[in-house]
Amino acid sequence: MGRDSAAVEQIRTAHELDPISHSTNTILGYVYLLVRRYDEAIEQIRKTLALYPESSIDHYNLGVCYEHKGMFSEAVEEFLKSDEGEGASKDDLATRRRAFLRSGIQGFWREELKSSISDSKHGYVAPGLLAGLYALLGEKDPAFENLEQAYKERDNIGLIRVEPELDNLHSDPRFADLLRRMGLPQ
Repeated sequence: MGRDSAAVEQIRTAHELDPISHSTNTILGYVYLLVRRYDEAIEQIRKTLALYPESSIDHYNLGVCYEHKGMFSEAVEEFLKSDEGEGASKDDLATRRRAFLRSGIQGFWREELKSSISDSKHGYVAPGLLAGLYALLGEKDPAFENLEQAYKERDNIGLIRVEPELDNLHSDPRFADLLRRMGLPQ
């Protein structure tokens, strides 16, 4: 809903009540990320990873923070740790690393998209995930096609207003229309 301060205060309170809970630690770092307080997010996520070093979601979120700070090598290393924790093969990880070394962060995301599309031929891949990858690559039409599919499937896209990977879609009239249909403030 865009109430950044209230969101931070709510999760800080939960974190104070249960400071070693994986979920409260993860969500605190994620909320800092969503409100674009990247330095605080990095600090919190590192603390979480000290407690839960195998947490794929925390490695991913740390990568997002690094990416937004222009620390692309560090971002990719965290994304690869997340992918490894999610079961990616050594070959897939090596391919993604080479894509980054060859073509930068866009090459990395293109390889992630290719892998996700391949996965979708053998099982379910959330259209919201595909939308985010297309948006990161600046491919707005397929990003919106997948957001529409996510909307129809009632996929988990309730945070589309604040997800960093969708930032470049906000100025498109289709984004405002989707928010309106979802009953979210524009």
